[in-house]
Amino acid sequence: MWPLLISAVLGGLTLCTFCAYGLSFVRHWQSYRHGELGDFSGPLTLWVDSLTRCPALFLLLGLAIPGTLGFLGLEAAGFAPHVDLDFAGYLAVDLPAQFIQNAVEEAIAQEASGDRRQRAEDWEGWHFPLASTTVSSKPENTSGAEGRRLAPTQTQRWWQLDIFYEAVDSSTGIFTEQALQEILAFENLIQSMENYDEFCWKSNGQCKAPQSLTNLFFHPVPGQTDMNDLELQDINATLRMMARTQILQFTDKDFSVFNLQSQYTRSSFFGGIPLAGYDRWQTSWDVQRQKHEAFLLELYDEVLSRADDGPEPLAFKHVKVTWFHALLKDFEVGKWLFHDAVWCAGTFAVVTLLIMLNLRSVYLTIFGMLGVLLAFAATFFFHFVVLEYKSLTVLDFLSLFLIVGIAADDMFILCHTFHLAPAVLGPRGPRECMKWAYKQAGQAMLVTTATTAGSFYANCVSVLRIVKQFGFFMGGLIR
Repeated sequence: MWPLLISAVLGGLTLCTFCAYGLSFVRHWQSYRHGELGDFSGPLTLWVDSLTRCPALFLLLGLAIPGTLGFLGLEAAGFAPHVDLDFAGYLAVDLPAQFIQNAVEEAIAQEASGDRRQRAEDWEGWHFPLASTTVSSKPENTSGAEGRRLAPTQTQRWWQLDIFYEAVDSSTGIFTEQALQEILAFENLIQSMENYDEFCWKSNGQCKAPQSLTNLFFHPVPGQTDMNDLELQDINATLRMMARTQILQFTDKDFSVFNLQSQYTRSSFFGGIPLAGYDRWQTSWDVQRQKHEAFLLELYDEVLSRADDGPEPLAFKHVKVTWFHALLKDFEVGKWLFHDAVWCAGTFAVVTLLIMLNLRSVYLTIFGMLGVLLAFAATFFFHFVVLEYKSLTVLDFLSLFLIVGIAADDMFILCHTFHLAPAVLGPRGPRECMKWAYKQAGQAMLVTTATTAGSFYANCVSVLRIVKQFGFFMGGLIR
């Protein structure tokens, strides 16, 4: 793909150069036949003459061509461009060894998927005599019809939410009374959510306790019927038991019999399927999945976001809380990406205001900013259709901030040079001033544009796919 693209670009540039020189030679030959031999007009002179003679035509072409390319790119993407939020994939490299590894992993995944489908089909045909002891039936209806029997709800584990805790004071570690109480309080926030029982992983109709060190350090108070009334056990005795029995999943690598201290610990919460009202997880799977996702997003809004920067941050002084779940990770990245896009809109507004104050022209300001947006749309066409990059990365959005500044610089240079033309050329018309300004400012803009685009295109030789992708996108946007 890359050799073909480079050959096409070089061929197009060569063809345009020959055509320009051909037209210039024809004009020079006609002038010679009419006895008006003058200086030879190169491609730049021909371009400037055409631009100043038919500015409306070039304006329409400048809007129509990138606008059409942008529309075709969006149409090819289904008018919903995909943003790749998988940061693990950002480390992918374009090497033969990586291609072979990807092929092997894909083959293994397909084979495993085929085996799972076959096992599911076989499972549906099997009958277990003891199954009646593990299923519950709906209450009988008044018509006497037999009630529909449903499988136990949420008995199969589906999603896993990992919570990580870090001690604020590294000298005391995470296993202190204050830190353990804060961990218990955070996990109680999760389990006390209104709909938690409807989505948790269950056993015998009850939500399973999360995999957490709180199960080791907190036990019900003897003689109390309230299972939520927990008592903190002897910390040192519990830590010695953990070290002796090798319960190390809740500690860091330095924890041992000789070092009963850890800076980190973790816990895991699980969601279960099928949900209430469904006889098995395959029934209306999309509906069940959407309900689980809605619950996880509600969990993020009410609890998890408060551990970071929510409107009501948690007042924990002894532990720092972080978490991981693939869906919520993508949701949070998308949230902050939208946040940055809003700031980018603010950048557009500030730059637009500065351009308007400097140039004192609403017309130039509007079409200048419109050119930036159309450049982004046209670049997306080459990115998605020509090079077949099916998604944008977070880095690609950085180009919005860069291209706004570059476009504003070019507008300032060209307009200021145009206003300088009467002082250099004397009283001249707007067309002659524009010709002179375009030739003078065009040299500076050409050099800066070529060097900036070239610096980004240089990233296209990188083996890191994301660097190569960003280099092409940014270089194409500048050019």
